[in-house]
Amino acid sequence: MTSLSEKLGLVSIVIGCLLNILVFAYLTSSMIAMILLGIIGIVLSILSLFLKYEKKWISLLGLVLNLIPLLYFALLFVALG
Repeated sequence: MTSLSEKLGLVSIVIGCLLNILVFAYLTSSMIAMILLGIIGIVLSILSLFLKYEKKWISLLGLVLNLIPLLYFALLFVALG
């Protein structure tokens, strides 16, 4: 039986993988939806980190997967001015 925090971490990883595929394969043009999806993934992984369980690496992986596209968008925003 998996705990709630482990399930949240796994959902965060799925959201992060989906977000990376959408951003870097140019499958969609709605940037606002992708940013909101990234924020939801980050919130889920942070919530999963604060709940106590042994497998914190699942939450950290979800956090990293969700931060990559948001950092990419921030870099584009700064570079394009």
